[in-house]
Amino acid sequence: MFRENLGRALLALSIAFALSAGCTVSNGPRHYLRSYEMPYTPPRVSLTAAMGKHVTIGVAQFHDERRWVDPSDANSEGIIEDELTPSGWLGYHLGMTYQGRDYFPVKDFIQLVLIDQLRSGGFDARAIDRVVSRDNVQEIEAAGRQQGVEYVLAGDILAFQWEMVDGPAPRDFLDVPAALFGSRRILITLPVVLVRTTGGQRLIDRDFLTAVETSHFVSMGRPPANNQRLLQQFNNMVAQMVQEIATKTAPPEPAAETTSR
Repeated sequence: MFRENLGRALLALSIAFALSAGCTVSNGPRHYLRSYEMPYTPPRVSLTAAMGKHVTIGVAQFHDERRWVDPSDANSEGIIEDELTPSGWLGYHLGMTYQGRDYFPVKDFIQLVLIDQLRSGGFDARAIDRVVSRDNVQEIEAAGRQQGVEYVLAGDILAFQWEMVDGPAPRDFLDVPAALFGSRRILITLPVVLVRTTGGQRLIDRDFLTAVETSHFVSMGRPPANNQRLLQQFNNMVAQMVQEIATKTAPPEPAAETTSR
């Protein structure tokens, strides 16, 4: 009982700290708490001059399969933390604000960042303004032809959030805080395909993922800082993705000339 009451009191204090930060309130059917600014600063991917040059690629909106996304509730696509205590007595949802819009859809954010980074790498990247199934090659080819691009990038969003992780059972008094609050996990999982429009060849077909844990006491009451950590991991993933796309779409090296005697 003491542990449960103390946990409730400290979690309420954490929420009070969060509410004191600069952010936007949004009340809705899913008990939204706040939407915090996503301070996106694009990393610049460094590629060789030949990579990405004159290559056209369409970037589709990714299919958001996270558990809380509800097609009838547009704000649900902008949630990046879904908190629920193990007992279920308190739950709240934190979103991201981007370009002046609260609860900015994660699928739109991912698309914008990918296009920005592909263009910075020399690609002619274009938006495909709809979700394209990564499992349907015919649909991907049709979207590529409609957009007039050589390649199409499509994928799913299985995770793009920071979340609470339960702590271990305490062995002594010093372990009580970790047991009560656990830690925070930054989790991103994006299954991605890169398909050639002509012929439907899959050049990339794999999961890009990352999971990083941090102490709950480091992050409690500081959603903007957690957003920054989430962005840092996402930027690293995007840089890796763009590098791989550049490698897969690079033109073959010309055959070495041979001299006859």
